[in-house]
Amino acid sequence: MFTLPRNPATIVTVEDNALVRSALTNSLRAAGFLVHEAASARELKCVTREKPDLIVLNVQLPDGNGVDVCRSIKADRDTASSLVLLISGESLQSSDRIRGLETGADGFLAKPVTPDEVVAHVKAMLRFRHNEKQYHLLTESIPHFVWMTRADGQAEYANSRWFEYTGLPSSESHGLGWLQQIHPSDRTKARKTWENAVATGLPYEVEYRLRRADGNYRSHLAKGLPIRDERGQIVKWIGTCTDIHAQKTAEAELRLRDRALQAVSEGILITDPCQIDNPIIYASPGFEKLTGYSTEESIGRNCRFLQGRDTSPEAIAELREAIRSARPANVELLNYRKDGTPIWISLSISPIRNEEGEVTHFVGVQSDITERRLMEQQLRQSQKMEAVGRLAGGIAHDFNNLLTVINGYGEMLLNRLGVNDPVRESVSEMNKAGERAAALTRQLLAFSRKQVLAPSILDLNSVVIDLEKMLRRVIGEDIRLATDLQSPLDAVKVDRGQMEQVLLNLAVNARDAMPRGGQLSLKTRNVELDDAYARDHPYTQPGAYVALVVSDTGHGMTSEVKARIFEPFFTTKGPGMGTGLGLATVYGIVKQSGGYIEVFSEPGSGATFEIYLPRAARAIRSSKSQSGAMRSPPQGSETILLVEDDDAVRSLSRLILRQSGYTVLEARTAQEARDAACRRAEPIQLLVTDVVMPELGGRELTERLLVVHPEMRVLFVSGYTDDAVVRHGISEEEVNFLQKPFTPLALASKVREILDSVPAS
Repeated sequence: MFTLPRNPATIVTVEDNALVRSALTNSLRAAGFLVHEAASARELKCVTREKPDLIVLNVQLPDGNGVDVCRSIKADRDTASSLVLLISGESLQSSDRIRGLETGADGFLAKPVTPDEVVAHVKAMLRFRHNEKQYHLLTESIPHFVWMTRADGQAEYANSRWFEYTGLPSSESHGLGWLQQIHPSDRTKARKTWENAVATGLPYEVEYRLRRADGNYRSHLAKGLPIRDERGQIVKWIGTCTDIHAQKTAEAELRLRDRALQAVSEGILITDPCQIDNPIIYASPGFEKLTGYSTEESIGRNCRFLQGRDTSPEAIAELREAIRSARPANVELLNYRKDGTPIWISLSISPIRNEEGEVTHFVGVQSDITERRLMEQQLRQSQKMEAVGRLAGGIAHDFNNLLTVINGYGEMLLNRLGVNDPVRESVSEMNKAGERAAALTRQLLAFSRKQVLAPSILDLNSVVIDLEKMLRRVIGEDIRLATDLQSPLDAVKVDRGQMEQVLLNLAVNARDAMPRGGQLSLKTRNVELDDAYARDHPYTQPGAYVALVVSDTGHGMTSEVKARIFEPFFTTKGPGMGTGLGLATVYGIVKQSGGYIEVFSEPGSGATFEIYLPRAARAIRSSKSQSGAMRSPPQGSETILLVEDDDAVRSLSRLILRQSGYTVLEARTAQEARDAACRRAEPIQLLVTDVVMPELGGRELTERLLVVHPEMRVLFVSGYTDDAVVRHGISEEEVNFLQKPFTPLALASKVREILDSVPAS
């Protein structure tokens, strides 16, 4: 039922016949309308200033045609919204009715017509206008685009939101103008969806991007519904278009976060502290790669299933306290992979809170820091060994001076005693003890890497072959010695004697690990250490190396023992069975030779030591055999300048050299040596100087004395050399050097060797 608005509608009747006009006015007023009258087009202009809701207009007027007047009404901005009901005369043709409607009339009646018919028609027209306003109010109030098209897709209506959003005037939105607002990449999809809907007559929905007035595009969801007439034919399409840009952006962000979680190598966990035992509810692919446990194996379990007997209780307690107090925490702890291998983890946990600030979940991020922990452990081990090495080097230096004196005088005394002298055996035992002490100090120096090497270019195969007989005697008959030597083998630059000591120490270590017999294997190979190997083995450099591999079938080592085998004085042997310096010595020699050493061992599976020495660039030179050395000190008559700050060592050296026939000029300090050299007008054939002295080192002293006596040759003597001396060239193989402790025969022989050698050109 049509209900009149609270304020009665305003009607204007335009009729030149006074009786007809009066009857029509009375009927409209009786129906509750506010009515104004006009007898001509001129009078209508005065009345329409009040903007009537509806005008009942006679087509035939004394001062104009009603059709033309209707056109003027619709063209006037003040009256364009007024409804117009044309009433024609009886003689009017149907073409006139069509023309009237085309000018904008909203209704048409042909005379004869009664006033009641006019009133009924007016009510119908106002009811339609009321419904139209309600529809317009509805479409303007909802937060979507509302549109209507003809059956063929030509746009007929869009609410104001469309024009505000696109910035287009209504004229450009008619027809198919809406399609031009869609992103070019989405137009084909939108057009095909529409064409398919028209063909099938079915509702549709489609997503596309629409251009805003500022030129940017936002995602929208369009839905369309067909309107059919009483015959079922589609006459209209109506629909909505909703901005879903925020939703699409949020979905894209979620997909991006999911892809990021899938991509990161760190393990990401989310746990639910609101459930019993705070179980895992999410585990990222990185977690599976890190631990070996699949998502299905992890969901619903507490993180403690990753822990083991060596996991720190303190770290676990810190995590539990952080969860209890709902605060972040960062810990490092030892976990175990699914296959049982240990892995060091850096774990960071943080609480997740809802809008009310309540903790709903915890997120944990796990990173593999096993390699870093290994490097830190190796660094600490290296620092510890370096500190002990400095101590050992200092002790060895002092001992070498003492042993030089003890062994030197002991040998001189032994040479003076007859074969049947009752004290000869005691002196001989004293000398043997001194030699053992000297061997011990050499091991200390090798470990501390402070001994002066005499490196030469050689083939490791020759070292193994020459030492094979001795090794067989060392390991005993119940241990089989097997060699696998690659030929040809690249050359290395090492001290031959020190490499022999490495082999002997490893053989002794292997022998002690095989008390019931077994096999000792020696193997040499040319190898290339690549970047991947260097990354997995800290402190190594990629390049070409010669590998010396020593393996045994002994009882093997635990990981705890293996971690400490290169520590000085560490031993698993019983009291009196070893000094604990054997493998420390091996480590020091290899490191000082520029190489690396790796150990592989498990309990019951023997042990393998892999030594990598840098390949030498120069060809191998044959070394002179030292066999057949003289047993009595060689003699000479040259002048020697002896510089030694230790009084006892200087006295012994002076005695040895004078007994060998030399003229000896001695000095306790570098300054005394310079004074003696300046006073000496005659040539000084040889300078014998200690390397490390309080005021001025042996190298610097030599450089200054050679200015005064350029013909003078030099022999360096020392119990050890520190890094500074090595950097100044003392360790070069062409430098003459004598290691303390030395015997009288060794000193005399070395002096004679230097004096008899051909001078360098």
